[in-house]
Amino acid sequence: MAIAIGGVNYSNLFHRISGVFDHDEDSIRIRQFNALLTGFFEAPLMGSGLGGFVDDGRVKEKPWSYELFYMASLYKGGVIGFSLIFALMFWIFIKAGFNCKSLLRYRSEGLAILTGISTFCLASFTNPYFSGFDALLILALLPVLASIRVENTDDLVKYSDFSENPSGRAA
Repeated sequence: MAIAIGGVNYSNLFHRISGVFDHDEDSIRIRQFNALLTGFFEAPLMGSGLGGFVDDGRVKEKPWSYELFYMASLYKGGVIGFSLIFALMFWIFIKAGFNCKSLLRYRSEGLAILTGISTFCLASFTNPYFSGFDALLILALLPVLASIRVENTDDLVKYSDFSENPSGRAA
């Protein structure tokens, strides 16, 4: 029996969410994980290359596209490539965090962008969000945030501090 309140089918929603945690051998994520792990152990250091794919019983239209992005990255890049790419992303993320912390006027916006990017990265554990260029545009915000420079902090303090005009109204 489907329960629909406000146009939302809650039983379908429950099945979709619980399907992420399904440990059935017929699950596509379990098959992909096992196939990618087996392929990773064939070339653990250097990986199989970015064009590599494993036979996991899926349709052969796009054999390089996987649901498990991080496991596919480990398979394709090996320990060396996976470590280099994710160490670089982690460093850029930390640098962007410190730059957002030093901003006076746009600190909350920068932290909101970082929160959104980290949520997007967490969601890509089980969904192929990084398989398209439109989704990679979200990751392009990290170097932008990491490269922000505040050269003249006096101007920022002047416009964000109401010590001269406590009411905040224009004189």
